[in-house]
Amino acid sequence: MAHSVTAQWDLIYQLESTQEQLRKARLEQQTPNRLDYEDRNAFVMVLIDGDGTIFNKELVSKGEAGGKEAASRLVLAASDLITQRLAHLQSPKLVLRIYADLVALSGLLVRSQIIESASTLDDFIRGFNSSEAFFDFVDTGNRPGATADKVSQLLKLNLYDCHCHQVIFAPSHSGEYGAVLQEVLADSQVVSHLTLVESVPFEKELEHLQSQFHSARFDSIFCKTSPSALAAIARPKPAAAVLPVLTRVESNKTTANSSASSTPAPNWATITAAVPPAPPGLKALASGSAASSASKTGSKVVTKPGKPRTILTNRFGQRIDDTDSTIPNYEIQRVKKLKLCNLYYLQGKDMCPSSSCTHRHDYPISNSERRTLREVARMTPCYFRTECENPDCIYGHQCPQNKPNETDCYFKEDCRYHGWGHGIDTRVVKTTKI
Repeated sequence: MAHSVTAQWDLIYQLESTQEQLRKARLEQQTPNRLDYEDRNAFVMVLIDGDGTIFNKELVSKGEAGGKEAASRLVLAASDLITQRLAHLQSPKLVLRIYADLVALSGLLVRSQIIESASTLDDFIRGFNSSEAFFDFVDTGNRPGATADKVSQLLKLNLYDCHCHQVIFAPSHSGEYGAVLQEVLADSQVVSHLTLVESVPFEKELEHLQSQFHSARFDSIFCKTSPSALAAIARPKPAAAVLPVLTRVESNKTTANSSASSTPAPNWATITAAVPPAPPGLKALASGSAASSASKTGSKVVTKPGKPRTILTNRFGQRIDDTDSTIPNYEIQRVKKLKLCNLYYLQGKDMCPSSSCTHRHDYPISNSERRTLREVARMTPCYFRTECENPDCIYGHQCPQNKPNETDCYFKEDCRYHGWGHGIDTRVVKTTKI
């Protein structure tokens, strides 16, 4: 009986041993097939943060031809890296993605005198995208952090794709990619799959990580220094609307018995209200409270005596905000938390265009709080940026933290004014009274 049990256990052991040998044999057979499959669809991803890694003036200024030349240079540069580090691959596909806020980027390039107009960048991108099947220059829009979010997620996606054999990554020089690069360093299986491309010298947070990755420079393709937002801007002033001659009013007084004219005498408010084109949400801002009141009641506009309406500009014709630096930050934060309607409290109760406005209209605001609210409103960028010519505009025309000699602020690329609202000369050389 004992002999029979022993024999059964021997048979079970032999069976398990045979199954293990068969499993190993299948794996050994599958491994070359799997590797062949991965190599058959192999590709290298070139991933570029276009907000911080910027093509040089030689290329961008050529428009469409420059875009095609830039694509050609990138193919050669990436191919050299592939030959050095992935010699076993037979003609891997080259996939390239550039992500950037194109409105902010074109503004920066124009102010830095790298290109003459935004259309040059449009032509450059058209030439670039048409050059290679897998090359795309993509607009991320103006949401703060959108570019970094997209690039970071694509970086992780491709590093763990079995068909992607290398990611050639050109980040911005600031430290916003420090966290995702730390994640990559923590996984020894993918560290060797990443090559960092440096253009503008990395800041400290990236500089100490750079030595732990493969690295490269494409100096014939990208700017080696950040485009200066401080370059002198000799641009023409925006064409002014042709305004009729205004009749000087000797008295601002209007009696209750005054009849409403069907065609009231032209005034600044009604004229600017008719100047096209402003986005629908901004028409109320351009027209002024007086025009709004006139359109609702049909009465003549009453000009209230008070502080002259002015526009301050610097030597480049850029609008400068008259800010109050004496207001403490804690007071700004307190008023900000009140969630007051800026249009209602700063331009008049008839100026909020939304019947479903979620901000408060019932708060008994004091004069000092109104001054603080004006500073809060300046935190929101004006649609027309530094070229705004509406004297009643309550929004910001440069970053509240703007310093003339610095091209960014504490928030770096997350700032809502990134790409156009920093490094602005705040010395007022002209005051235009309206």
